[in-house]
Amino acid sequence: MKAAKKFTFLFLCGETRSVCNSCTYRCISAENSTSFLQNLEIGLFRTDYMFDFDPNNCTNTIKHIESNTICPNYVAMGTKKMAELYRYVLRKAGMDEHLAKLPDDNAAKGLAKIFARAWEMYGSREAVLLVLYDEADRYGFDERLLEYEVLSQNPLIRTVRKTLKEMTACAKLDSKRRLFV
Repeated sequence: MKAAKKFTFLFLCGETRSVCNSCTYRCISAENSTSFLQNLEIGLFRTDYMFDFDPNNCTNTIKHIESNTICPNYVAMGTKKMAELYRYVLRKAGMDEHLAKLPDDNAAKGLAKIFARAWEMYGSREAVLLVLYDEADRYGFDERLLEYEVLSQNPLIRTVRKTLKEMTACAKLDSKRRLFV
């Protein structure tokens, strides 16, 4: 959570990265110049790992390749497909005895539970779960599955989908720094 709040670092990354869109840059700039007023926050973090095979020693090591903050991409659809891939590879390798060791995939349910709990903790039935995405989004189907999982856990939660461009045009903060879309 601490790295996600390092606005000076994020601001400098935004200044130097050509992929930083204007909406993200403006959000980071605004947070860099103001203090936090929120009393409730949620942090979702995902780290990605891969096996690194050394053919000289015939050894595998696990390498950390990426860290993401609140990045639910492929949590609903992708992780189920990865579990299927792992099962397929184990069967093809003749390692069926390891199939039972693969964990069940409850990532979508767990993430939806976190979103639902955050909505409940916010304490307003008018609050919505905002799904913010880039215009070139490749994860829409997966995000929809996650939205449906949230709805199945709490039918009172409404979701609103907005692009970064739409947020730039319509998002407003009131005097209490509540976001309206």
